Amino acid sequence: MIRKNFSRYELTDLIDQRKYKTGVEVGVNLGQFSYHLIKFSHLDKLYGIDAFRRKFAKCEIGARTLLQPFIDQGRYELIKRSSIDGSKQFVPGSLDFVYIDAAHDYQNVKEDLAAWYPLVRPGGLLCGHDYVDVYKCGVMAAVDEFAATPGIPPLEVTREHWGTWMFTKPVSADYWSK
Repeated sequence: MIRKNFSRYELTDLIDQRKYKTGVEVGVNLGQFSYHLIKFSHLDKLYGIDAFRRKFAKCEIGARTLLQPFIDQGRYELIKRSSIDGSKQFVPGSLDFVYIDAAHDYQNVKEDLAAWYPLVRPGGLLCGHDYVDVYKCGVMAAVDEFAATPGIPPLEVTREHWGTWMFTKPVSADYWSK
């Protein structure tokens, strides 16, 4: 694992440096991080995927209200679906980045990684929140297992205790020989 010396709020700088134009945040909640990503980057389009179920049902109104200016501009689209159902809307290699911050149990994170990684284009970023070892949080275990898969690029984690994990998808088959 490589520890990066920046926070998740500086991902917008990375998005702009890499000239990413299309991304997804899975797990929108009240929309604060989606707001940050779209407001402080040059993204053309950010999709927010959230089922807004059970205790999170009331969050949808807050997210829509916060993000309405970007919805009106056509730069943001809120999709009310589960992570896996939402992933089926995109074709493989069509996204510059995906940020996963939905369910935090091991099985759901494992399924999210498998569903979203193929949708990220070569050179794109698959990342997510809460890379921490705490009770009932399976993010770290699922991400570490995914990182051990042959062909998966090195895992990078931001400096925060509740860090953001990230993988930059290899650009070509000879990526590792450089």
